[in-house]
Amino acid sequence: MKTSLPLTRVVLVLTCLGLLLQPLPLVAAERPSPPVPRLGDVQLGARGTLHGTVLNPQGIAVPSARVIVMKGADRVADTATDEHGRFVVSKLQPGVHLVAAVGSAKTYRFWTP
Repeated sequence: MKTSLPLTRVVLVLTCLGLLLQPLPLVAAERPSPPVPRLGDVQLGARGTLHGTVLNPQGIAVPSARVIVMKGADRVADTATDEHGRFVVSKLQPGVHLVAAVGSAKTYRFWTP
């Protein structure tokens, strides 16, 4: 049996359309979960004192680096390191604080015994 060329084309077009119009399976894109902020635990000294040293990525102390301590939206301390990269901040209260220096910041939970 011989089929005509136009009929073959119609069948081919309908087959292609059928393949294109099939619903695609929905696959949930895997999104990486946001990183969980790592809280550092810091025991404050007498009178809510925090002692620290600012180091660069190579582990070298950074003199005259600005150090800012935030509690929520409030700036609770603003100081600078000495020539050995050390700093001291007093009168801090327990709670979660952000400490920022030299283009980086980390969240800490300050506490007293």
